[in-house]
Amino acid sequence: MLFLIDLEPIDKRYTKQWKTWIPEMFREQGISDILEISADSMEFKRGEFLDINRTNIYKSKQIIKLAELFDHDIIKSGDKFLFYDGWHYGVTALKYMAQLQNIDIDIYSIWHAGSYDPWDFTSTSGLGYWARHNETGWMTANTKMFVATKYHKNLICSGRDVEPSKIIVTGLPFKFDYVDKYDITKKENIVVFPHRISKEKSPEVFDELAKRMSLYGYKFVKTMEVTKNKDEYYELLSRSKVTFSANLQETWGIGTFEALSLGNIPLLPNRLSYTEMYNRAFLYNNIDEIDNRLIDFIDNYQYYLSRIQLNYNYIKENYTENSVKCMVKEMFS
Repeated sequence: MLFLIDLEPIDKRYTKQWKTWIPEMFREQGISDILEISADSMEFKRGEFLDINRTNIYKSKQIIKLAELFDHDIIKSGDKFLFYDGWHYGVTALKYMAQLQNIDIDIYSIWHAGSYDPWDFTSTSGLGYWARHNETGWMTANTKMFVATKYHKNLICSGRDVEPSKIIVTGLPFKFDYVDKYDITKKENIVVFPHRISKEKSPEVFDELAKRMSLYGYKFVKTMEVTKNKDEYYELLSRSKVTFSANLQETWGIGTFEALSLGNIPLLPNRLSYTEMYNRAFLYNNIDEIDNRLIDFIDNYQYYLSRIQLNYNYIKENYTENSVKCMVKEMFS
């Protein structure tokens, strides 16, 4: 049996899509004996990215479900568990219940970030001095860990005592069922900031750029401020020409890739996971380059269409389409 421990579904995030995508992708790989461990739906009130209180309610309900499965003798030796996010204290509870009852299970998890990254919010909020021990414990309890990029694997290896062979670079589970629903042929001079509004994403750099470029008549939009759900978000991306980032923290970049998939030229810093995934033509080295690069991208949008498509295809092939196939190989071979 494969148990899938999901993330709380939020309308503006990939987490809602993953509730459908990941089970489907495992079934497409021939894994049919699946049980999803979700909590009852609830409204998340305190931010588009993370509701501190309710995420813990959600995870606690998942742990209760796991405990009930143990209590009813449903979990057996040989069962496998995949956490959609490795930063989940349910790993502790699961390993505790299994090991003390001599039930031999395998735990896998997808890692997105942690306090080993100096710009992740767990670090900037001061959690690292104790969270580092939790992370090391969860990583040790895992049979294998899945990460989206080589950059992220190296980040973990440089900050935590974990065997590198245990960390598998798989990309992220992703489906493209939304792409053909939107018309990307009617582009406007819109520059989008596709990230959450938090300090590691440097929204102030975007604001400063908008002020500097005010005379050009371009429209600068933070997607989180004007869209309520994925449909509105994708519709905006389909009309925009450029997506901008000045991120200090990024281990894959779902928002940036979604924008690319809908015909946006990415204007990204030459650092983080971007250097691994994106054509150098889309990367800037310093702030002084941004204005002229942006003008070029908008005025000569048609010229860059072929490069957008090539980069899109490259990421699809190497960082999305085979993600679950790689996980299945590691989990079931």
